[in-house]
Amino acid sequence: MSRYTEVKEIYGHRFKVVSPPKKFKYFTAGRFSKAIGVNYWGTPFQAWCEIVKCKVPAFEDNKYTIAGKLIEPKLIDYAREMVSPYIRDPEQYFECEDAKREMNFEFFDDDLFGGMWDALAFDEPNVISSTPVQPIAVIECKTTSRPQDWVNGVPDNYKAQGLLYAELLDVEDVYFPVAFLEPEDYDDPEEFECTDENTRVYHIKRSEEPIGVYGNIKEAMRYARDWWDTFIEDTPTSPEFDEKKDAEYLALIRQCELSELGASQDDQDELELTLAMLKDLDDEIEAIERDNQLDQLKEQRKELNAKIQRFLKPMINEIEGKNSVDAGSYVFTVSSTRKVDYDALKRDGLFEKYVTLDKAIRTKRKEEQNG
Repeated sequence: MSRYTEVKEIYGHRFKVVSPPKKFKYFTAGRFSKAIGVNYWGTPFQAWCEIVKCKVPAFEDNKYTIAGKLIEPKLIDYAREMVSPYIRDPEQYFECEDAKREMNFEFFDDDLFGGMWDALAFDEPNVISSTPVQPIAVIECKTTSRPQDWVNGVPDNYKAQGLLYAELLDVEDVYFPVAFLEPEDYDDPEEFECTDENTRVYHIKRSEEPIGVYGNIKEAMRYARDWWDTFIEDTPTSPEFDEKKDAEYLALIRQCELSELGASQDDQDELELTLAMLKDLDDEIEAIERDNQLDQLKEQRKELNAKIQRFLKPMINEIEGKNSVDAGSYVFTVSSTRKVDYDALKRDGLFEKYVTLDKAIRTKRKEEQNG
């Protein structure tokens, strides 16, 4: 059985949940902005996949996210100078080393909306979560190499994030300290220092700021609740997907786990052994790739790969709506190819009438995960 929610593709470019999870994920800031249509890098369909716990692309740090994490404390210090000296980050506020882990992301008392602010501003010092003191502002730190995105103010996807937290905390003001980075800053972000030349603080108000087509955050959250009722409640059915925009998500949804193939234990053991042999052989090939003695190894690899494909092909074809198998270090994908009955073609001088559709399986080694 897959550890991900089982879904089935239905008419109208949609998916339907077959077996709902015990608990759905919250509308965090990213999912919220995707669902209401103001996230430039995500879609409502992707928000649905994440909320119902489908298999989705794993988050992987890159130079941009790493720089953001390392520069965030410096932006909070900058905000202490520009906004209020009484700003607390989550670890200070909750008095722990890792607030996200300690709180299990349960930062708000709401049935649908969640997430984590970067810092809160107060009108007195040393406030902690057990102190009955209302924050006066939400602080959301950003780093960017695209100043053009900020020419007209805070982008809508970031507005959605900051204003969502402000609404949940009943706070009027949201400040965005933004560091504008040069390419070399990503090479050594620990050396970056916030100055008036490379950093700016943007200020928006919860009651006044529109988000995309929504007049204010309350209107956007009402839409999100209606969206939840439509696509999540009862029998969850997705918004329409787009084959291009949602390609990465669709590829994973249409992929089954090795455990779903229904193989006998003996067959599964043999397959796993063969997969391990294939991986060892690939490792060896990569290690001596620069040498000129690869023919024998490649032939062995070809035989192992063919053996696995012969085993998997008929089983994948039996699982409706799936066209690939996640087999640990490898993904095996079925693709369709056209074959021609040449004898019949010669007899009748026809082509399309005698074209038959066949499915081939190809092997792709997955990228190794660090950490």
